[in-house]
Order: sequence, then C-alpha cells, then structure tokens
Amino acid sequence: MNPWIYSDIPRIFTAIAQWGACMVYVFLLKNKYGRRKTGILSALFLAMQCILLMGTENIAVIWWIPVIAASVFLMWLMLFTLCKGTFLDIAYVTSCAFLIAETAASMEWLIHYYIEYICGFRQWAFVVGTLALIYGVLFYLAWAIEKRLLKRASVFSVSPRDLSLLAVTIIFMFFMSNLSYVFPDTPFSSRLFYEVFRIRALIDLMGLTVVFIYQLQIREKCEMIELNSINQVLRSQYEKYLYQQKNNELISIMYHDLKHQIVALRKEKDEKRKEEWLDSIENGIESYRATVNTGNTVIDAIIEDKLMNTKKHQIVFTYVINGKLLEFMHVTDICNILGNGLDNAIEAEILEPKKEKRMIHLKVAAQRKMVCITIENYISSPEKIKIDNLQTTKRNTVCHGYGIKSIRYCVEKYQGNLLLKVKGNWFVLNIMIPQKE
Repeated sequence: MNPWIYSDIPRIFTAIAQWGACMVYVFLLKNKYGRRKTGILSALFLAMQCILLMGTENIAVIWWIPVIAASVFLMWLMLFTLCKGTFLDIAYVTSCAFLIAETAASMEWLIHYYIEYICGFRQWAFVVGTLALIYGVLFYLAWAIEKRLLKRASVFSVSPRDLSLLAVTIIFMFFMSNLSYVFPDTPFSSRLFYEVFRIRALIDLMGLTVVFIYQLQIREKCEMIELNSINQVLRSQYEKYLYQQKNNELISIMYHDLKHQIVALRKEKDEKRKEEWLDSIENGIESYRATVNTGNTVIDAIIEDKLMNTKKHQIVFTYVINGKLLEFMHVTDICNILGNGLDNAIEAEILEPKKEKRMIHLKVAAQRKMVCITIENYISSPEKIKIDNLQTTKRNTVCHGYGIKSIRYCVEKYQGNLLLKVKGNWFVLNIMIPQKE
C-alpha cells in the first residue's frame, strides 16, 4: 500500500479534541451545576459534537467554513451552559479552547499518520492509545498553564479589546495552518500530504504559544493595576492616620493653652455673666479632649477619626479593644486593616435606610494564642449579600473595590486568615493572626 496515501484527520478525532478542550475550561471555571449534572450534560455535548462533524463529513467543500463555525458555536454553547461567566468571558475561553483543540488534533494526527501510514503499524489498540495519550498530555498541559495564568488574577474578566485581538490571532493562525488545502503553491504551503500535516501542527502550536504569552501579559498588567490600587489604599489609610494624629496633637496643645488662659482670666474681677461665659468655653474645650484609650496610640487615632464619621451619619459605633495586642504590627498595617475594615462598614451603614439600625461593632481580643479582630455591621437584607462577589458601592469601580484585597494582603504578611460571612442580620469581617510576644 502506498505510504503517502492521503488521509486527513477523522472527524471523530476533531470532535473529541474540541470537546476535550472545552472540558479543560469546565474544570478551570466555576460550574453552574453539580458534578453529576455537569457530567451528564458534558456527555450530551460530546455526542452532539460527534454527530455534527461526522454527519457533515461528505458535504461539499463550500460548506466547510459554516460547519467549522457551527462546531465553534456548539463549543461556546457547552461552556456557556456549564460555566459561570459573561458572554465575553465565555467567548474568550471558547476561542482559546478552539485553538487548543486544533493544536491537539493536528499534533496527534501528525504522529498517528507517521506511525500508521508511513511505518505501516496498524492496530486498533494503538489508535485508541495514541489518541488518549497525546490528547491527555496536551489537555493536561493546557489546563496546568491556564490554571497558573488564571490564578495570577483575582478576577477573570475579559474586555472587548482582548476578545478582538484573540479572535484575529486565531483566525490568522487557522487560515495559515490550512493554507495548503486551498493554495498549495505558495511559499508557506506544500503539496506533500505529510508536509501539510507538519506545517499545520507547527503553526497551531506556535499560535497557541502566542496566545498563552498574550494572556500572561494581560495577567501581569492586571497584577500591576491591582498592586498599585492596593498600595494607593495603604497610603490613603496611613495618611488618614497621620492627619488624625496631627489633629489630636493640635487639639491637645489648644486644650492646654486655653486652660492656662482661662486660669489667668479667672484671676481678674469680672462680672457674673463673663464668668458663666468662661465656664461654657471650658466645658466646650473639654469635648475636644481625646477620650479613646485602647493602649495603642495608632488605634486611638483611627478610632477617634471613625467616631467623628459615624456620629456625622448617625451610626452607633461600639468597640472593645486591647490595643497592646497589635503592637507587633507595623503602623501602616494597623491603619490598613482597621481603617479599611471600618470604612467598608461605615459605607454599608450609610446606605441603611433605617437610621436606628445603623450599627457597627469592633472587637480586638486574644483567643487561644491568636489575635482576633472582628468588625460587624448591621444589614437589613442579608440575602442580597454575595460573599464571593462583593461589589464596591462607589461609582468609580476602577479605583475602588480593593479594600478587602489590601486587608487580606496585610493579614497574610503575618500568617493570618481573613474570613467574610453573614451571620443573621450582621455582615462579619473576622481576622485571626498568630499572637506574638
């Protein structure tokens, strides 16, 4: 038998490759259903993919592109049905899955064709084994790479620009890898069947590498934006602390200076009305005297600042704090953890329509050799809170929404843990940090 007889990739191999590439992202992204239902639906989509491609195997060449488009749509439908995400997110991962499928199918067929048709080694077990081994290795590598890339960004989000650039790249790579079938006499194509397979496999592999590098750049850009935003939040809280500390010092100086002035004025012989007026001034000055004493001057300044803010918005703010427990922490970390935590609670309480239910409670205490920091704020509609998808209440979502991330960043510096939960009508931020001498 002529070893160079032409035999292109079987349609069932392509169908399995497309389904397997989709499964890579089914395992990576959050699923809409449980394992059992996901498994059943996945098997159903595999059958549909096989029926589509195998049923159109002998149609005219003019229908080749529409069939490919239909198979890509079926891949998108599978991912959209099984995975959580927006239209753009699913379209993006579908494009990636299509390129992974093309690469896996072309690489498998390159090796398979060489061994079966050129070397003449044909056995049914070999066909299945080669398919399973090569697909398994390639899909696992794609899953491992994508998992690392997705892990680098806290939120998977795709912009129209990202999707457009990816689509253009994949269309170009797909056209170049199949150029030999349409225009075999160009410098980038070939008339030899095995050379066609080799060119297709190498171009698909190169395209997949380009896409992964592009995704790495996107993730690094997102990391840089997120890190800058967190640093901005850290600086903001520290600047608030410095401002409040300076105010406290000025108030203390004003308090002592006026005290001396009042003492001097009392020695003079004044009318009774003037005496009463001086008494009222003294009483007013007393209200400016620092009243917070937690055992930690940094925490004192933060609490005094938040007390003025909560009083302004008619929020009941209570606290039980052993400030000495946080003396081992850097001042900027204390400002970030307590400042951001309380700011988030205050912002939530301002939105509470019933003013009599605006309540915040802060507790810093020792518990089993751990420092426990708990911030609780009342919520009238706990069912609307989604812990996994907390959204900022500010209009500028680009510059905000990093409060919790910056808190988590500081907590993890001290080998601590942060837990968010809803307990009854209370939203609870709970931090546990190992206690240090």
